[in-house]
Amino acid sequence: MDTYQHRLGYKILDSFCSETCQIRLKAGDVLITDDLVHKIIGLPLGDRDIELKEGKIAKTDWDKQYDSTSISPGMIRTAIQKSKRADNNFKMNFLMLVYNFFIEANQNRFVTRKMLSFPGSLDECGNYNWCKLLVEKLRKTHDFWARKKHIRNFAGPLAFLIMIMCYVSLDSMLSPDNYIQQYMNCKKEEFSCESD
Repeated sequence: MDTYQHRLGYKILDSFCSETCQIRLKAGDVLITDDLVHKIIGLPLGDRDIELKEGKIAKTDWDKQYDSTSISPGMIRTAIQKSKRADNNFKMNFLMLVYNFFIEANQNRFVTRKMLSFPGSLDECGNYNWCKLLVEKLRKTHDFWARKKHIRNFAGPLAFLIMIMCYVSLDSMLSPDNYIQQYMNCKKEEFSCESD
């Protein structure tokens, strides 16, 4: 997915409440939980928490594969496509794209380097709770954005919020008694966002 609908994403974002971690819809509220994140995008729901460093991240061996210090998602995608083996650079490239696309992006067109501070083993990523990290970053980035949304871009998991709406809409059309009903106080009404 190279692009997605920002207008839709921002409408959904306006209906998100970071205090309760819910999207408010006319049909009911969707509670964002680790389990829902796992169900929708399949991120690992391991038992270890992930704590990434805030602030500037020093250069690492990973940086040596790039000619520039400003690295775009496209540059990482190209490096993955050219890779012939699943070494640490390949694994970190993959995690960088997942993190920057689904969890937390930068305010500019370059990737955020926070993932480079991942303290765990790249071979044991499934043992970590990536879903909890996404939920925490959703709340944090929403709070930051909401304070000055007229001048800031949202740098959180916008693609995930759009995926929730697609999932909720599709789920309600196919079977109103499906999985998503656990996360909503639903009435069989139109699934659209309520904005303040």
